[in-house]
Amino acid sequence: MALHVIFKHIRPRLFFFALLLAAAPALRSQAGASLRVNVLRQLVFGQLIGGVDAAMGPADSKATALFEIIGPVGATVQLVFTLPAELIGEGGGRVGLSFGAQSAAYSLNESSADNIPFDPRAPFTLKLPANGRVVVMIGGMAKPSRQLVSGRYTGNLSLSVTTQ
Repeated sequence: MALHVIFKHIRPRLFFFALLLAAAPALRSQAGASLRVNVLRQLVFGQLIGGVDAAMGPADSKATALFEIIGPVGATVQLVFTLPAELIGEGGGRVGLSFGAQSAAYSLNESSADNIPFDPRAPFTLKLPANGRVVVMIGGMAKPSRQLVSGRYTGNLSLSVTTQ
């Protein structure tokens, strides 16, 4: 999953920030044809102000990235995220990113009411439910500096899903 970040100057020191998850090149399913992972939504931080951190939790229904995992009923799958520490701009600018112990969650019903949080910084194992489908959500925190320069920023986030 490539993260593409677009900054558009809105007002002095106010920027539009969107993390876009590109199509599947970095997304890997290593379990064969019976396991499928789909990107349902991109991670979007919205407007950022230089020097002001912006956090998106996994329950933020309009901003969090969503992945759908479909596989054999009862299969045990392991999720491994590779998370960027920062995004780098075309002119060399940087925006720090962080992910915490509850930056990710999964849901059996794609409902924020049944989200089960987990730490995306470590491998996580879960069992696919009776319908063989689970939705994984991930948010994070952007840490723009006070000297944030408008422009395009990119980084890479990947999700590897394997059956156990």
